[in-house]
Amino acid sequence: MKGSSKKIVLAIFGLLVIAACKTQLPAPQQKYPVDKFQSREARIGGETFRYRVYVPQELSEKSAPAVLLYLHGAGNRGTDNESQLNGLAEQIEAKKDKINFIIVIPQCLPDGFWDEQMLARADKAMNDTVEEFKADGHRLYLAGFSLGGYGVWSMAATHPGKFAAIVPMSGRVLPRPNEIKHVSKDIAQMSETTDPYRAFAEKIGNTPTWIFHGADDNVVAPENSRRMFAAMKAAGNQQLTFEETPGKGHEPLAFAAPGFFEWLTAQSLDR
Repeated sequence: MKGSSKKIVLAIFGLLVIAACKTQLPAPQQKYPVDKFQSREARIGGETFRYRVYVPQELSEKSAPAVLLYLHGAGNRGTDNESQLNGLAEQIEAKKDKINFIIVIPQCLPDGFWDEQMLARADKAMNDTVEEFKADGHRLYLAGFSLGGYGVWSMAATHPGKFAAIVPMSGRVLPRPNEIKHVSKDIAQMSETTDPYRAFAEKIGNTPTWIFHGADDNVVAPENSRRMFAAMKAAGNQQLTFEETPGKGHEPLAFAAPGFFEWLTAQSLDR
């Protein structure tokens, strides 16, 4: 074999070895596989975004399912459509025998918050899920932790009458001064009134609400939830519970609360 031909053969052999090695590498493993937490895409105004959906294996086919929209905290922001499940996926797994509803889990963009754009995405994700699974529009629930708790207050106030129950956990209520320009006109107006907590409470109305906050929370002061509870009570909400847990800090508490799932799934707009 001539020298040039030998070099060509060796080069081809080398390429084949490299290709073989590449095909043997294991595919990247998702921490939260899509068979448990299904991945979806949606579009708003030409922009595509992704979100995850948890569908219980034992979901009844005899009746339209309820849907919970869950808004995550600041530490789970990103674009990977994965991080928003951190912590929540483990809670779902621990309580899966009590979860007989679909959970929609959108993701807030990095360095963002649940502003008008992100809440519009969350709403779109929920609406698409309701349509896809032919869910019960009278049994739509809204929950969120920390930054997501803030998102719950904002979304409930801008969509009054949509949710059969809301569950804010360890969340502030009002946008910060530098956030005002990114929230909806309604949220900005309510936040700038002389009594913003009252304005939010009146907008949310008599929606069944269970507020959770750790008494020792040093990230988001419990005073946020205390003031909102007082405002909602003064505004006449008759379906209101506030649980401030001694010895607990900044953590999501709802899924571990006795009777929580029974209370949640009993709520419906037509009752």
